[in-house]
Amino acid sequence: MKKKCSVVNCRREVSEGEYKIIDDNVFCIECATLFNKRILKELFKRG
Repeated sequence: MKKKCSVVNCRREVSEGEYKIIDDNVFCIECATLFNKRILKELFKRG
């Protein structure tokens, strides 16, 4: 079953194993990687 990436500018259709679910949202691998990098940068800034 194909799903769509939750990122508005992406909306890529992805198959099983090609996406990550973060906070009940579907992210393609590329968007999930960018999302995680942003979160880590914020944590290190506060740290």
